[in-house]
Amino acid sequence: MKACDICGASNDDNSRICNVCGGRFAEKSVSYVYYVRCNTCNADILVQNEKQDKVFCKTCDKELVIDGIVHSVSRRETIAEEELYVEPTLILEEVKSKHKFIIPKEGGVFGRYGQFDPHFFQDERFSRVSRRHIVISYDSDSNKWSVKPNSETNDTYIDGRTFKPSMNSIAVEIRDGQMIGLADIYFKVIING
Repeated sequence: MKACDICGASNDDNSRICNVCGGRFAEKSVSYVYYVRCNTCNADILVQNEKQDKVFCKTCDKELVIDGIVHSVSRRETIAEEELYVEPTLILEEVKSKHKFIIPKEGGVFGRYGQFDPHFFQDERFSRVSRRHIVISYDSDSNKWSVKPNSETNDTYIDGRTFKPSMNSIAVEIRDGQMIGLADIYFKVIING
């Protein structure tokens, strides 16, 4: 098994694309990769080289001054970030925390017990998000993403339109920039590819 450089998910050794986030694995070329830890959110941030003195944390949206390398590891060479999402990818960005959920074109279940970062929802403020709140899918023929509300107890909102639990059979097309609400938690839709 090998870990994805982007999301950390375990993949088969012969995988070329991560089965969780859709990121591509680099060719077999070993190099050292350097990281620093954000002093605000504790995220590990990739550093281009050991002499770099500033870095931008995408998790908490802030520039940091590097005062020391936390760790370095020998692993596959990374690919330029703009090349990582060659496959269609949906990103749901939680509005308050700016936490990003990367949804590959295979789609899946999103919620407290869903396939995408379910540990994020363990905080008490997410208690109204259902275990399997929505089902996300991608249609490669039309190149469109859709969301099907799946909660049996809490409402789903798509750009202000309310979907009651009794309306769960309706799949709704979503577009870049729209807002999706799961109970009282909102996500901005970002579509790549």
